[in-house]
Amino acid sequence: PNDHEVHYQLGLCLEQAGKPDEARHHAERFKQVEADLRRMDELLKAVVNGPRDPAPRREAGLICLRNGQPAEALRWLQ
Repeated sequence: PNDHEVHYQLGLCLEQAGKPDEARHHAERFKQVEADLRRMDELLKAVVNGPRDPAPRREAGLICLRNGQPAEALRWLQ
């Protein structure tokens, strides 16, 4: 459910199958996961630059939870 490539491909297939509402849902999810991946890169840099600042770790944990990765979220929060 959180694989951005799957959402992208499924969105394309649904669009071609004449199901624009379903295709739009998957396109939006693809964009959200892509944005989360970019933000995680930024947060990783922020953690390296400010290792004692809990804010980027918290945000990274929330992103992981949103994307169905509870174990990774806990790692970030610890």
